[in-house]
Amino acid sequence: MKFENEASPALAKQVSSPLAHDIKNKVVLSFSLLWACFAIWAINLHFTTTIADQAILRPLFHTMRFGMFFMAPCMIIFFVTVTRTRVTIFLRAIIALSLIVSASLYLSNMTFLPSVLKMVGSRVAPVPDIISETHKVNFVAASLTIFIVTFRAYHTAVFREKQRLKWLVIAITLGCILGILSFNNSRLFGVIGSLIGMPLVAYAVLRFHVISVSEAFGYAAIKLTSAVIVLSGFVLLFRLIEQADWHVAEQLVVTLLAGLALLELYRYLLKSFSDARDLLFPAEHYEYDVTIEYLLKALKNCNSISRFFKFADEVFLRMIKVKSYTLHVFPAANQQSKQDLRLLAPAPTNNIQIETLPPSPLNGSALLQWIKKDRNILFYDDAPANLRAEFQKLNASVCVPLHRENKLEGVFILGAPTKKEKFSQNDDRLLYWLSKQAGFVLETVLAKRWLENTLDEAEKTLSDVARHDGHIQNIKSSSLSS
Repeated sequence: MKFENEASPALAKQVSSPLAHDIKNKVVLSFSLLWACFAIWAINLHFTTTIADQAILRPLFHTMRFGMFFMAPCMIIFFVTVTRTRVTIFLRAIIALSLIVSASLYLSNMTFLPSVLKMVGSRVAPVPDIISETHKVNFVAASLTIFIVTFRAYHTAVFREKQRLKWLVIAITLGCILGILSFNNSRLFGVIGSLIGMPLVAYAVLRFHVISVSEAFGYAAIKLTSAVIVLSGFVLLFRLIEQADWHVAEQLVVTLLAGLALLELYRYLLKSFSDARDLLFPAEHYEYDVTIEYLLKALKNCNSISRFFKFADEVFLRMIKVKSYTLHVFPAANQQSKQDLRLLAPAPTNNIQIETLPPSPLNGSALLQWIKKDRNILFYDDAPANLRAEFQKLNASVCVPLHRENKLEGVFILGAPTKKEKFSQNDDRLLYWLSKQAGFVLETVLAKRWLENTLDEAEKTLSDVARHDGHIQNIKSSSLSS
């Protein structure tokens, strides 16, 4: 039996499935594009109120309309990505059509159909034309699409995803209504819509999907503060060099040495600020490295099913903190039925018959096929659309396969999480370690239980034979005496 108390060097990359990283990367990318469109559009609104000279404003205005025109397709792409909606041919056609319309509007407006600008009060505004009317239609169609996509996802979601989608529905409703009202007064309703809608979307994504708000702002604040200090050092360095009466060679040497020192200072500041943050705001309620040491000893002592479940209770109910869990195993006695999982509920005693356990609801499911193929832990939030229905049916938040080398020995299905921040990075690492190590123990305790059951049956059979043999001897003795 092989155990490891340290994760492999590639653990940080393997702790979640590649699918999880791919989804989060797409969410970050689409969210960044959407924010960029809103930012460019807001800057364009600022230009229309601060630049009165139309000769100067006209090229800037038409160039910066990129943000307004491409807002519609970026909205669809982001909400389809964050809800993990299956991209059908119809939905793909809608996204492509919106992109084509946006690109056509922008290129036409930049070349042969420029908008006519006029003064409206204290600001400059475009005269309504075919460009603006087509954009309105594109925006309304995009708003309806993302509302339908998000609302349908909300009705089928469970756990923390449902809370995230609730905030996204609120953001869409308010943002789209104010966006449509901004067609006639972009300065008022457009700015209000951006100030309300985008922070709600950011809150939903950061608080309930990627990382927590505290972690996001804490990490960003550390990097930003460190970068500002180092950049200030570079600015001060260049000013000192300008004022100093040095030769070119001296300036190059001083710049090189000071630059290396400032870059090293950036690394030192990151570490110092991170250590201070961890000291003031501890993120985890247990230390992974210390926990693995004690769990390793406990796992080695799991020589029975009841002890194995006590170990699982400690990991899932008290450390990772889920409401419940179930274990689905293969009966070790019957190698021909290796494809049929059995449901092994948490048992306080060892008096169970493996072969008489009820069949697992995982049998024949797409989720089981995925587990056998992917061999990684799979979270509900990271599951593709066709597997989320399986998670909902099982009321599951995480699927943890247990492997022994290349063989699947069983599967832990975890229920709803009870912690505020759901699953932490340490939880991910712990589940990954468990999926690689607990399979050895599970195979051993199941084989031992099957052997004990077999011996019990054999003992019972021998006892029955002895009893029947004694009964036969009594009959013979009675016959001879008569």
